[in-house]
Amino acid sequence: MPDLNSRGPSVRLPLFAGSAAVLLVLAFSTRYGLFRDELYYLACARRLAWGYVDHPPFSIALLKLFGEHLFMIKVPAALAFGAAVFLAGRQAGVLGAGTWGTLVTVLATTLCPLLVAIAGLYSMNVLEIAWWAGATAISARLLITPTPARWAALGLLIGLGTLTKYSMLMFPAGLCLGMLASPSRRQFLTPGPWIGGLIAAAIAAPHFVWEARHGWPSLEFMHNATAIKMTAVAPLDFLRGQILVSNPVFALVWLAGLAGLLAMRSLRPWRPHGVAFLFSTAVLMASGRSRASYLAPSYMLLLPAGGVVFETWISERRRWMRRAVVGIGVLAGLATLPLALPVLPVDALIRYQSALGFTPRAEEHSRLGPLPQFIADRFGWREMALAVERAYDALPEDERARTYVFTRNYGEAAAVEYFAPRLRGRVLSGHNSYHLWFPQGWSGSEVLVIGDSAADVRKAFADVQEVGRTGSSPWAMPYERDLAILIGRGPLLDLPALHRAIKHYD
Repeated sequence: MPDLNSRGPSVRLPLFAGSAAVLLVLAFSTRYGLFRDELYYLACARRLAWGYVDHPPFSIALLKLFGEHLFMIKVPAALAFGAAVFLAGRQAGVLGAGTWGTLVTVLATTLCPLLVAIAGLYSMNVLEIAWWAGATAISARLLITPTPARWAALGLLIGLGTLTKYSMLMFPAGLCLGMLASPSRRQFLTPGPWIGGLIAAAIAAPHFVWEARHGWPSLEFMHNATAIKMTAVAPLDFLRGQILVSNPVFALVWLAGLAGLLAMRSLRPWRPHGVAFLFSTAVLMASGRSRASYLAPSYMLLLPAGGVVFETWISERRRWMRRAVVGIGVLAGLATLPLALPVLPVDALIRYQSALGFTPRAEEHSRLGPLPQFIADRFGWREMALAVERAYDALPEDERARTYVFTRNYGEAAAVEYFAPRLRGRVLSGHNSYHLWFPQGWSGSEVLVIGDSAADVRKAFADVQEVGRTGSSPWAMPYERDLAILIGRGPLLDLPALHRAIKHYD
């Protein structure tokens, strides 16, 4: 049990908490299997490039280093989450928290269900949380003692963060806005901010060159995803969602951090961090279709300050209250942990959701089953791929040489590539980056089609027959269950026309 009365920055507690966060993720994140997007990222990693339709390249290049084993895929996500927890704890000490305030920060970070759920999947999202935590730590020192080296380090992190996810750009935009509204505005008369900006731009430049050469596909993707794919979210619902997804108990920590950054005298030097959070919130609310999870990296601006505020509010003389706060936090975090990580068997999870009154909410225009999509999309892929492989093997030998597999979306395509590796190089789709990888040597003659209706396939092929079904996992998304596997023969469109017809970036 740490000494809850000691003060001053500590390395041991943040290091312990960060290590615990890594172990927590690795202990449970492999239980339900690979998520749809993880399969897709592996497909991208087999085709390294400076860009992809729906994300920049850094997270893909990093994944390439860890290989394709289920456990190894989860390692970089766990390490990124552990780094974020460690940096949040260290930051709390820098802002003035003692051991107990630091404990509040690392507890709220480690067990926040939104952050844990993101860490349980490998994606650019968990890496972005770590970049925001690192950028927060560096900028906190810059706001007190600016140096060119610190500005350069911040530029490095922002550049790598932008190569990971575009929303990283909200950090420097919000920080600069906050600095302009504070005495820190004088820093813009020094070389430091401009050095940092040039470094960030230089790091991100190769990706934007790739975008320009490919006709800016990410802009089309973002427009379609916002206008077509995502459900509308009212501003009040977005704010209410932040309380729910971060656990109402831990929401008190980041809300206290926001209040402290904006109003407390002792935290006044770091007020630009509070402004940066408000800026990110306003940007996401203005879109009208942002998921609650999109604000998750911004919590790294507030959680360290929240530890300081709690320590200020609850004096050292009230030890019983401090211990009660920690106990409530642990119990609240453990209560929501099964909703974020695969701690329970699936049937037990569904019963647990029901007992809590939790109902999965759709964030896209698609019907849900008994599980939220970020869990449901880990089921059914192996069965689908093996069914496609059986249908392919049942074709006459001479026809197999000409036949490719067409899927409706990148999840299906990537699943076939991962679980039926003999078919790699024979999988086609018009969805996102798979559209750029088309046609991979296909002559356009025969094709196995997963999931489309026979009527739709007959628009492109003269002879269409059903040759199998993918099977049905009760836990998978409804639109991925028991799909028809069709064989199309006799193409009615040439390859360029077919390529144009199947394109969809969303």
